[in-house]
Amino acid sequence: MVRSENARPVRSDLGHQPRRLPTLTRRTKTPGVLVAPSAAARSTARYMKKTGARELRVPYDYVTPDDWVPAGFPLGTRLADQRKTHKTGRLDPGRVEQLAGLGTVWSHQDIAFEEGLTDSRAWAAVHEHLLPSATATAG
Repeated sequence: MVRSENARPVRSDLGHQPRRLPTLTRRTKTPGVLVAPSAAARSTARYMKKTGARELRVPYDYVTPDDWVPAGFPLGTRLADQRKTHKTGRLDPGRVEQLAGLGTVWSHQDIAFEEGLTDSRAWAAVHEHLLPSATATAG
C-alpha cells in the first residue's frame, strides 16, 4: 500500500508495493533514453574542466556535445531543476553536498548582487563616493 500526496491510502495496480526508482533525468537526444545521476555528475565535472570555471554556472540551454558521454544531455536545464528543488528544501542532502562540492551557484541573483556590491565598493574606494556617471564601467 502506498500513500498519495493527500495521504489517502491507494493500492498499486499490480497488487504489490511499488519500489522506488532511482532519480533519473528526463531526456537526451534519443527519445525515451534516461540518464542516471552519475552521468549528470560526469557531465558537470567535464563542463567545469572544459570551461575552467570555479563556480558551476551552466547556461540554461546548454546541452552536452555529441562527443561527450552522454551526448545531448540537457545539463543547463538539469541544474536549473536541481536549484529549484534545492530552493524548496526537497533536494537530497547527499545531492546538495555533491553539487556544492562542484561549486554550484544556488542563486544567480545572489551572485549578481554580490558582484555588483563588490564593484560598488571598488568604485567608492577610488572615487570616495558612490555616484558613478551613467557611462561608468566596472573593472
